[in-house]
Amino acid sequence: MGKRKNEYKPLLFTTTLRNPERIKSFHSIIAKYDKEILTNKLIDKIVFDLVSSKIYVPTYVNKNFYLKKQLLSDSPFSNEDTEKIIENSKQEHKEAGFDRGWPSRFDTWYKFLKELGLVYYSMNEPIEMSEAGLKLVMANQEGYEHLEEQVFLNCFAKYQRNNPFRRISNCNNPLILLLSTIKELQKYYGPSFSGVSTKEIPLFLVWKDD
Repeated sequence: MGKRKNEYKPLLFTTTLRNPERIKSFHSIIAKYDKEILTNKLIDKIVFDLVSSKIYVPTYVNKNFYLKKQLLSDSPFSNEDTEKIIENSKQEHKEAGFDRGWPSRFDTWYKFLKELGLVYYSMNEPIEMSEAGLKLVMANQEGYEHLEEQVFLNCFAKYQRNNPFRRISNCNNPLILLLSTIKELQKYYGPSFSGVSTKEIPLFLVWKDD
């Protein structure tokens, strides 16, 4: 079977990590294992940390009265409860390059962070935090909160559609494309230009190049 050709596709970001706070939470866990070799055993540790700290809550928790009550407390799940949750939350997910189950779920969680340039990982290779990734860790510390905005702005200012992690033909930088278009329209229409309508945004989502 031949290799599938790249296609033009609309811009679509994963909803697995839906907002900056969720990205920060997931990132704070993998950052603890910077420089460690990524194996299934290490992934098990990361899964344990995510579940224990209630960053990732499997549906099994909400089906169990006791665990659902524990979820409302400020304390992490106990080791025993965490192991029970993981054991009863089997994963059938499969991603290329990762074993079926939790290893593939790990890649689903973190591949967007890889796309943003926050972290690099591959099975049996060291996890590597980028400079931006290390700054995002610092953003959790008092006095460094301003770094969060800098990190995300930098990530999206550099984000390229045709990056090594996606098989698409679109070749542009979405944020820069949008800002450049607004700038050109301002030149053309002058002071009367009121900006880009939300109804026009889909044009940028499917645009092929810069």
